[in-house]
Amino acid sequence: PEGTFVAATAKLAHVAACGFTAVQLMPILEHSDLWGYNPRQFLSLHGAYGTPDEFKAFVDAAHGLGIAVIVDVVLHHGAVDGNALWNYDGWSDNNNGGIYHENAPDTEWGRSLAHWKVEVMDMLKASCAMYIQEYKCDGLRFDSANDLPHDACQALTWACHERFPGVFLTAEVTPENPMAVHHLGFDSLWVHSGYFDIIHQ
Repeated sequence: PEGTFVAATAKLAHVAACGFTAVQLMPILEHSDLWGYNPRQFLSLHGAYGTPDEFKAFVDAAHGLGIAVIVDVVLHHGAVDGNALWNYDGWSDNNNGGIYHENAPDTEWGRSLAHWKVEVMDMLKASCAMYIQEYKCDGLRFDSANDLPHDACQALTWACHERFPGVFLTAEVTPENPMAVHHLGFDSLWVHSGYFDIIHQ
């Protein structure tokens, strides 16, 4: 019952009282796993978390408390289980995934997307724009940006900055590499080396 937009909205006053000025949400797009990192749809919110209006209310409440909202986006692969985009167009040659996954390589998390296709990139650009335009989010954190083809990554960040000046884009790159800022169009790196240090300890 705590895992909804409504429940999270009720916690925002506490977050603000602690002095935080931003929250970053784990992926909230429609997904098939526990944490949101196996996307099934790139243009809809995960139904179990609540409605679009409830998420809009969450963002509005955060802004009213001086808190920015950053959303984690997963743009490099599709869901392993229950992938609604698999053969979405009804076409399959040797079960290769249809228009969204055709001839794309496998990743350790699932089949990659066909990032070289205009239709696929248009969908991913629309997914990024949805959070910023429709829901008024302040920034995006690209999950595993190093698993996106560099040209596709640049196309996405440049499109976001051109269409939405001031949007804050953060890259997860493993290992951390400032080239992601210099060449891929991000504003910052999401540093998680401390997390891995703790795991080693």
